[in-house]
Amino acid sequence: MKTIDSATSWLLDQQESLDKIIAEAAIQFHKENHFRVNYAYDLKTCNKESFRLVKGGDLCYDRYTMGMSYSTWYHGRRVNTMISAVLRVLLDFGSDRESIDIYDLGAGTGAVLWSLALSKLALEKSGHQIPKLHIRMLDASPFMLDYCKRYLMPQFYKRYSESSEITIELSVNSWINEAEEGLTSPWIFASYLFDHHENYQQVQETFQSLVEDVEPELIVLSTSTQATKSRYLNSAVTRIKDLGYSERNYKHNLIYNGVLNHTRSVRNSIQNQLDVGFFYTPTWDRDSNIFRTVVLNNLKTRELGFGQKIDKRERLSMYQAPISVRNEIVLSEEQKKAASPNGRPTIIMGPAGCGKSVIITERIKNIFEKHDYDPSLLILLTTFNKELSEQLYKWMNDLVGDKMDFKKKGQYGSNHWEGQLKGSNKVNLFIMHFDILPTRLSHKQFRNQYKTVINEKASHIILEQVIRAYIKEESLSASRYSHILSPQYILDEYVRIIYGLECYSRDEYLEIDRKGRGARLYKNGKSRQIVWDLIINFLETIKNDEIDTFQTIRYKFFKSLRKGGENENLLNKFDYVFVDEFQDCTESDYKLFYKLLKKPDNLLIAGDYAQAVHMGFSSDIPRDEEMRRNFDRREINGSYRLPMWVSHALKPLTVHINGKEKNSSIIQPYKGAPPGSRIMSVYASNTEKMAMKIIDVINTYSIYSLEEWDKYTGKKARGTVVLEMDSELSRTINHAQTSNIVAISDTILRLKGIEKKCVIWSTRKEIEDKDELYHFVYTILSRTAGLCIIALFDNMPSEFKKCVQILNRDFISCWDQETERFYHNKILANGALSVEDPIIEYD
Repeated sequence: MKTIDSATSWLLDQQESLDKIIAEAAIQFHKENHFRVNYAYDLKTCNKESFRLVKGGDLCYDRYTMGMSYSTWYHGRRVNTMISAVLRVLLDFGSDRESIDIYDLGAGTGAVLWSLALSKLALEKSGHQIPKLHIRMLDASPFMLDYCKRYLMPQFYKRYSESSEITIELSVNSWINEAEEGLTSPWIFASYLFDHHENYQQVQETFQSLVEDVEPELIVLSTSTQATKSRYLNSAVTRIKDLGYSERNYKHNLIYNGVLNHTRSVRNSIQNQLDVGFFYTPTWDRDSNIFRTVVLNNLKTRELGFGQKIDKRERLSMYQAPISVRNEIVLSEEQKKAASPNGRPTIIMGPAGCGKSVIITERIKNIFEKHDYDPSLLILLTTFNKELSEQLYKWMNDLVGDKMDFKKKGQYGSNHWEGQLKGSNKVNLFIMHFDILPTRLSHKQFRNQYKTVINEKASHIILEQVIRAYIKEESLSASRYSHILSPQYILDEYVRIIYGLECYSRDEYLEIDRKGRGARLYKNGKSRQIVWDLIINFLETIKNDEIDTFQTIRYKFFKSLRKGGENENLLNKFDYVFVDEFQDCTESDYKLFYKLLKKPDNLLIAGDYAQAVHMGFSSDIPRDEEMRRNFDRREINGSYRLPMWVSHALKPLTVHINGKEKNSSIIQPYKGAPPGSRIMSVYASNTEKMAMKIIDVINTYSIYSLEEWDKYTGKKARGTVVLEMDSELSRTINHAQTSNIVAISDTILRLKGIEKKCVIWSTRKEIEDKDELYHFVYTILSRTAGLCIIALFDNMPSEFKKCVQILNRDFISCWDQETERFYHNKILANGALSVEDPIIEYD
């Protein structure tokens, strides 16, 4: 008791010093950032958003001024509510060992760090010996950790230099630092971890897995005494006690009270300069009766003695960074079940980032293992996305590269890899983009017929010429039929209806139900007649020029499989066929896969109907007559790749899509997703201003690790993609004098299934098929694994404004005051959009 009294007395003497540290850190931050154009706006918005905490809501902590805003209001209180409990914990449990490893989950600006450092000093000055502390501070907000590291702790060390012997690691994303071989008697501090109403049960289960894996000696949990949050904490405590832990509750005997006068002075000074919402007085003791701390100690560890090494180390899913090495990914139980071969044809559905491609690669590995890497096994893995096919190859090489030699076939960009098991005399795994299947799998005699194959860009050029000639010849009103007079629309109609539904004659086409094609063209109507004529004219043109497209060869390849002939050797060729991004499949594609399979039950397809861009939506997945079992449908819910706040923003959009198409997935925000900010909206009146704002945004949010290796320039670059093909914006970003950014303009068709660190949606670029508006926007915004920016322009189409309006506005962040005005006055003022919007019909 004497030690506690003495230590408490010393801590009490530090009250003014701690107040000065918080104030001086704020002064330094303000000095370095006050010149920024949106500084006052960002800080004022931070202060306004912080009131969500008082109302029991979530705070995203994703503004660059958040560390300063939070610390000048909450940091002192957090330290005050923790320090008495930490003092007792160190005294009761902090002995008989050389060092203590501590995890601080949800570290924020470092209140637990301060409490530990100050309590250690206080006990040592009272004659008590405290071990060395190694503290790992983990948080989903890099802005909070950065403020602690760059502003608070340097000021703290100036006054308490002895504390510099405490070693500290700051980490965004993961709970576990895998660089070390083991832990010695770890302690875990978790503040407000179980407060979120979204997926709190999932958070508890993941935390329980952490406890089972690491077996910490001590767990310190804290939260407010609000009824809901207290209930969540009690549930977590019960789970942990079942693992062999004993509970202790510590009363909060607050050491400090009154006003933080130095901090108040700084806040008042900044408020007088900039009007940022620093209206209230910061105090030490406002939380005196609404804060609770529970300490759980491991009874088994005490029986075994201190100092034991814990070597069980697994990467946990919570706060997990995106992982590029496939064998480092630990699957969830839901994913493991979907990856387990069960002899049934399988459909894996789920929103962007739920791990569908991960499941596919795991299931292929499991099949090889199940068959003991039988050299007679033959598997085809295909996808409709070129970049994704390369990613799938890399992941398969990670998983089975020790058992199989891979070779890339064809020239650069061919997207074709073949894997041969060691000791095998044939290829055992084909990985290729779907477009090249007919040109790579088919018999040489078939391939020799089609020596010149043009790409989509060349197809568009020819179709534009065909369309212009037809308009002139038929004296057609181009404006009246603008909905069908585009190369992309004609090509999609050819793939989706002519090939996809095996529509072989004009009469069939004019009468057929165009399943999944959005806008309805009346049967026997003028629009259908025009589309048919244009398709026939296009096919005759390329035939006369002795060229083909990947789409026409796909059609001919399918017909040859039906008839046998030169491709008869491909019938029943593969033991298993895997298809990623199945939402792009037509009915004919499924029939093609069945032709290739020995057993149609060995088909696995994975995709997300909400991403059915340019191809139309159809829920019909035909069964083969030889199938013995029904499809095993696996719905994967959480988005593990998409930042949680982005998932929150997109959820209403996926609900909207699901209201029209019941089989599409509704995205579920997952707290274990990699950290990221809310979707950032940026308004500008022209390209140059927009580019400068975007450069500022990316530079600010590079703290979220937006850098990635850029294969085109061969150097480190912030991986930024502008969608949909706004080349003017990407060029302006790249060529700006202040820019070190490599922005690439691209199309969403090329990027489906691929993640990018930074995605910019340029809203001034219209899409050709308005009926696919929501799929289009959802697919663009769900490509991000870090930062997502919506570039708002005055001339953005009205349908895009409606789309932005559907997004959850609590998870849309405005970059500056100008953007906020545009967002509220030009977008939200448009009125609500109903999910019952009719499908457009054309004659």
